[in-house]
Amino acid sequence: MKETTHCRWIEICPLRTFEQKGKLNLEWKTNYCESNWNQCMRYQNVVNGKHSSDQMLPDGSFIHVM
Repeated sequence: MKETTHCRWIEICPLRTFEQKGKLNLEWKTNYCESNWNQCMRYQNVVNGKHSSDQMLPDGSFIHVM
C-alpha cells in the first residue's frame, strides 16, 4: 500500500478552523499535516484511541484563543 504524503485527517482537523480565522500560522500545516504527519501528537492520539482537544497543536502544546 502506498503511503500518503499528508495526514489522512487534514481536511477535517480542527486546526483548519484556526487557520481560516487567521489565528494559526500555516507553518503548522506545512510542517506536520503535509509532511511529518506521523509525528503529530493529534495524529498519534487518534491512532491510540485518545481524544485531542481542538486547541491542541501538533507538537502537543495548545493554542490560546479568545
